Amino acid sequence: MERFAEDLRAHGGDPGQITEMAMDMSVTFISGAAKPFSHAEITFDKFHVLQAVAAALDEVRRQKGRYPPELRGARYLWLRNDRTLKAEQRQALALLQRLHLKTARAHALRQALSWFCDAPADIVEDYLRWWYNRALRSGLQPMVDAGGLVKRHRSGILHDIHSRATNAVLQGSTA
Repeated sequence: MERFAEDLRAHGGDPGQITEMAMDMSVTFISGAAKPFSHAEITFDKFHVLQAVAAALDEVRRQKGRYPPELRGARYLWLRNDRTLKAEQRQALALLQRLHLKTARAHALRQALSWFCDAPADIVEDYLRWWYNRALRSGLQPMVDAGGLVKRHRSGILHDIHSRATNAVLQGSTA
């Protein structure tokens, strides 16, 4: 980030005029941007937030261990967006959820956060607070960690609601 700021200056730019930056929630990125772009508001777009929670969900799934033979291969059912599931995949996921697996609880948290991304602007702050408190109380350590991450980065996540700044194009995504 410091080298970018130097290059920007060398080409007649002013790092102080950069008012907004979109990035993932990595401490390295945040601390790297702090000094050279101290005037910039940081946005954590929904892609990065959902990616972190999906990783926590997958960790809960892996900790569960072996599924009964008829439920093996369910990883992508848990990780996919429910809106993109086919009818038979929805049925399989519903069966998994009825088994009251820890993974089902983690999946419900991921789905609840996914809804947050489309929530009306007037309720997002309260909803996000409700979500991370629920994650922190889940008893599922990866989800507790994800809830803590969301809580620590709350202001940048909420800033996304207003700015919609994203670096998805650079990452080859359409978040």
